[in-house]
Amino acid sequence: MSAGRVILIILGSLISLFGLAIAIGGGALIYADQALTDSSGFINTSYQRFRAPTYALTSDSLDVVGSPGNVLSHGDFADIRIRSRDVPPGQPVFIGIGPTDRVNEYLSGVGRTKVNNLDYDPFTIDTTTTTGRAPSGPPSDQTFWAVKAQGSGQQAVTWSVESGDWSVVLMNADGTRPVAAQLSLGVKISSLFWIALGLLLGGVVILGLGILMIVLAARKGGSAPPVPPPPDSVVV
Repeated sequence: MSAGRVILIILGSLISLFGLAIAIGGGALIYADQALTDSSGFINTSYQRFRAPTYALTSDSLDVVGSPGNVLSHGDFADIRIRSRDVPPGQPVFIGIGPTDRVNEYLSGVGRTKVNNLDYDPFTIDTTTTTGRAPSGPPSDQTFWAVKAQGSGQQAVTWSVESGDWSVVLMNADGTRPVAAQLSLGVKISSLFWIALGLLLGGVVILGLGILMIVLAARKGGSAPPVPPPPDSVVV
């Protein structure tokens, strides 16, 4: 088999694997869209207990890249929902999402705990604690929140993702410490089914192209060499 055919088989194999991975990803998204979403279209995590000995528990900055004309600039791509159950029962909590610079301004010098890394399977959380004073006022008095909710029992905020730097904040409604609540995170992606279907079909096409390359290269390489004609008869 010539070097060109070997290269064609290798390329076909790589393309097939790439197409298979895309198709599997699309199929997984279709399954998630059909089997894992709730009645509101959200895919949710289980409730997990979050606790901070300080006055506020904040996320790391959520850097959402977008530009004018991009769907992220208009909040049309995805929604994020955060639901809380108070711990201990009866303690009113506050959940808010706001611009990171305004959140940092409000919590400047305030004792806070920042979430650096979060995994749900299994649940692990890595935080950094900064000591400081109490906030100057309750969080609900601030006017910069994109979305907010507070109270006892179950609370929820739903935020349409927009470009910019954003932070999630969990506090007691009265601004006291410590902070504790059970939280569930959810995400809803617009047109998830059609995006997943496009990936599945695109992956199948790419997979078929890779297989076709392999078959053509193998067929050319497997043809028998031509049989030379018999030598002319020599009369003595």
